[in-house]
Amino acid sequence: MLECQRDAQTQRWLFQPRELTLETVGKRIAEAEANLLGGRSAQFSIVEVATGAVCGDCTVGLAMPEIGLANLGYMVHPAFRGRGYATRAARLAADWAMTVPAIGRLEASAVVRNEASLRVIEKAGFTYEGVLRGFLPNPVGPRWDTGVSSRTR
Repeated sequence: MLECQRDAQTQRWLFQPRELTLETVGKRIAEAEANLLGGRSAQFSIVEVATGAVCGDCTVGLAMPEIGLANLGYMVHPAFRGRGYATRAARLAADWAMTVPAIGRLEASAVVRNEASLRVIEKAGFTYEGVLRGFLPNPVGPRWDTGVSSRTR
């Protein structure tokens, strides 16, 4: 997780760049079970089956519980990119999310210039809905336009 966050390509698309430490990663891992049990989010590790190596993570977070809206996010370690792991993880997490009674709509989004992430979302079975102009702050320039896709029940 630390290596993923420190990767230049990952940092390029973060709207809130942050420097993770072993302490903050440990806290995030420790909170994962409580977040799942509390119905706030489910965090999954992306594991390469052949080697057992953890190569990323995928999270489903309940954004607006009162209307059943959740968000999907994912991150893959640079050494494992381009192998379809993000797409498979996003598809599996989305399939799981659609079985959760509290979730009626799952959104996934990416900066419109992040073509790789937009492809992952499309291949994972999400329907592209359009662009939110200036939706995300860009720490080094003008606000980013963001492509939004969804899966619904």
